[in-house]
Amino acid sequence: MGPLLLATLSAGSAASTAVSFPIVVCKLPVSEAPDGPLASGQLPADYGRGASLELVEPDGSAVKLSEGFASACDPDVSFDGQRILFAGQRRPDDPWNIWEMAVDGSGLRQITHETLDSRQPIYLSTLYTITSS
Repeated sequence: MGPLLLATLSAGSAASTAVSFPIVVCKLPVSEAPDGPLASGQLPADYGRGASLELVEPDGSAVKLSEGFASACDPDVSFDGQRILFAGQRRPDDPWNIWEMAVDGSGLRQITHETLDSRQPIYLSTLYTITSS
């Protein structure tokens, strides 16, 4: 599989530009989308309820990656384009935890096992550049 792009779209929005590589999207039900800008850019703790992750191919076909989850959002694609971190809830009343899977949806594994919500995971580089004048 080639490079991946990460995008977040509200359900009902349409992409008008074709791409030549797969895109990971977070599909949020219109009923759960905010009505307008949120205070100071902060999202409410339950933002993403009912969302799902999909892999959209260049031909427009889509595969749901988050089967078995009541909610899945906040995806982050690894630097090599092979894995996806995301926040997910198996059941609607579960706390949000961090999960990882391969870009084809296989190899699902739970990273955190929290009783409080864990959100917005990111892959961090191990390469650092320090410059000083």
